[in-house]
Amino acid sequence: MGTGMQANYYIVVPSSDSYAELLNAPATLCGVIIGSMPLAALVSALVYSWWSNYSYQAPLIFSTLILMAGNLMYALALKFNSVWLLLIGRFLCGYVHS
Repeated sequence: MGTGMQANYYIVVPSSDSYAELLNAPATLCGVIIGSMPLAALVSALVYSWWSNYSYQAPLIFSTLILMAGNLMYALALKFNSVWLLLIGRFLCGYVHS
């Protein structure tokens, strides 16, 4: 999972400013785009800690599916011209990386 998280950062960090501008959002939104991922990880850390005490496989499969959905939402945000889709996608990616 660590490699997946780093790949998400290496893709998002350099391109978030341009991506926000393509969505007609202020360039300052890039801080929110980048910061939503660690914020979501902070929120979900307790849930995953508790859940993984009972099962390891279920949280791993759930995390993988949510990560794919989050990255898909991030990718489709430009097509649908939706800043909210972008932010929700980043939040979901962060949620699974706790």
